[in-house]
Amino acid sequence: MNDLKETKNIRKNTQKNSQKTQRNPRKTQIIIATAIVIAAIVIAAIIEICILRLALSPVVIIIPLVVIIIPLIVAYFSQFIFPPKSSNYLDYYPLLDGTYGIKAGNALYLEKIKIPATYKGKSVTQILPDAFQGAINLKEVIIPRSISDIASDAFSHCTELKKVTFKGTVSRFFYVTNISYTFLDTHSDLTITCTDGTIDKNGNFIN
Repeated sequence: MNDLKETKNIRKNTQKNSQKTQRNPRKTQIIIATAIVIAAIVIAAIIEICILRLALSPVVIIIPLVVIIIPLIVAYFSQFIFPPKSSNYLDYYPLLDGTYGIKAGNALYLEKIKIPATYKGKSVTQILPDAFQGAINLKEVIIPRSISDIASDAFSHCTELKKVTFKGTVSRFFYVTNISYTFLDTHSDLTITCTDGTIDKNGNFIN
């Protein structure tokens, strides 16, 4: 009873503010991409000045620049080409109550994701709408007890998702999510293991 009461209070506060307080978690990536473009323009200008005004050989200038710039560009864009191996690539959204909500971010293509209970010393309390929707490689998710709201469609169309572990009770899990919508179009053998039992994707007890 206390477990449900605690969940209700947390959920009421976080649900009210989540959509208003989401910030763009890709701000750093945008800054980096912008910096790369600006750097390319500056470098092109330097090359032109060196070639035309200083009468230097183009080869002497271009080769060192290529050696520096190409690895930088490859290193940045490789994070999109090659899936990360750590669920630390999740996107975190600060909420008004001082906690965090999450979405898949660059962890979208992982096979297994462990959602942390805390981020930067604050509790992670929400799995936001469409957080992992369409994560076709996802097979297993571990959800901490700190989660008080799992939004509708959070894991919908994760067709390979077969195992969810929730670090709380079955009753708490039923309270924090609408199971019918959250796991829409997931694997038919999906099981959700809680601390006091296991249920299927329709909410039926397995043991």
